[in-house]
Order: sequence, then C-alpha cells, then structure tokens
Amino acid sequence: MQHYTIVVSNHKSGAYRLTSLIIGLMNLALFSSFLIQKPSDTIKWVLLAGILFLSAAILHYFFLQKKNKTSVYLNFCFILCGFIWLLLDIYFTGIGLLIFGIFGIYANKPLKFVFKEDGIWYPSFPAKIIPWENIDQVLLKDHILTIDLINNKLLQFTMPAGFSLPDESHFNQFCRSCTLSKKSL
Repeated sequence: MQHYTIVVSNHKSGAYRLTSLIIGLMNLALFSSFLIQKPSDTIKWVLLAGILFLSAAILHYFFLQKKNKTSVYLNFCFILCGFIWLLLDIYFTGIGLLIFGIFGIYANKPLKFVFKEDGIWYPSFPAKIIPWENIDQVLLKDHILTIDLINNKLLQFTMPAGFSLPDESHFNQFCRSCTLSKKSL
C-alpha cells in the first residue's frame, strides 16, 4: 500500500514557546520566593531541585532558540514542577502545570500529514482521517501543500526547510488517482 508522509510548518509553536518561557520564569521566581521563606529541610531540597531543573531547562531553551528549534525539556520540567506544587499542597497550580506540560509535548510535535489510499491522516488532536470522497484536489508545488475540500474549504500549509519532500509529480499523480477513483464510485 503506497503512502506519503509530509511534514508541514507549525505556525503556532512560536506563541507556545513564548508562553512556556514566561510560565517557566514565573515558576522559577515563585520557587525562589518559597525558598527564601525558610521552609523545612525536605521542602527546601524539593524547591532547590525545582530551581535547578527549571534553570537548566530555561538555559537549554535559550540555546535551542538560537538554532530555531523547540525544547521538550521545558515541558517535562513543567510536569516535574506540577508535582512539586502538589507536594507543597498547591493543587490548582500543580494540576494546571501537569496539564500544560503534557499538552505542550503534543503541541510541539511536527505536523505530519499521511496520505494513504483510504484517505489523509490529518494531524489534529485526536487524529482525524479525511476520506478521499471529501477531497476535490490535492496539490504539492513549491513547498506548499494545498488541500481543496468539496465543501469549499481550502487548507494550505508550507513545508519547513530541512525536511525531505516526495517527488512532486509522483505525489500529485497519486493524489489525483485517489480522488478520481473515489469520485467514480
């Protein structure tokens, strides 16, 4: 069974990275302020571990920011910070950070479209399949993927640099044959 996988740019990742940085810095400041309040020895070591992990994750984030990449370490650090807040009996913040960290791992994944003979696997949460019966035309040209649906919706995505693309003519021929075979049924 022939299939194509195409990675498209995630334009919302920049806003998520900025939000993650702000939340990380806020947690770093809050952990430091709790540490200044002279907690018990056990809590002190937990707070120090949180400060250490957050500092390392934020430094790692800045190092990768120069290379235009995303850091999943900050998301794992949010999960760790969520558990620390739960240990400090601050449940609302702890649960919020746990959820933010888990969803952040999914939000920063590259968006991959998989084109198969039974339809297009659309990278949403949860994953969605667009059957070929709902598609009028698919075109890949000059690093732009265009999906024209029969309900007059048009989806366009750009390809990031560094990812290999399939041969445009073979891909377009595959999509054309899939749409024509489903329309003839």
